[in-house]
Amino acid sequence: MTVSNPNATATCVLPICIAGDWRLGTGERYATRYPATGEVVAELNAASVADVEEAVAGAYRAFLSSGWAQRKPHERAAVLYRVAELIRSRSEALAQRQRLDNGKPINETRALSRSRPCAAIA
Repeated sequence: MTVSNPNATATCVLPICIAGDWRLGTGERYATRYPATGEVVAELNAASVADVEEAVAGAYRAFLSSGWAQRKPHERAAVLYRVAELIRSRSEALAQRQRLDNGKPINETRALSRSRPCAAIA
């Protein structure tokens, strides 16, 4: 994908994360298309019911073993602020990807990718 060319796209296959392992979902495969041209920009395998159950079980195991529940509120807040900082640092890449997914003008996707996710976390 090229930032300066709104018509340039990069097709990729997107995995899902289950219990810390990145892999393709075992559900139905589908393509997402750039609305302006109809060009395929990503192919995804949806998560199956089994994938979701495994992900929930893995998340629960991670929660129990991480010590998150025992952390003080200010410690949790520091982690969430760091997540927001990482999202902000990748806002251009997120905006470009979102533009390909929904066809909105890049300035609009930039504004949304910089504000909404971070505001929801922080």
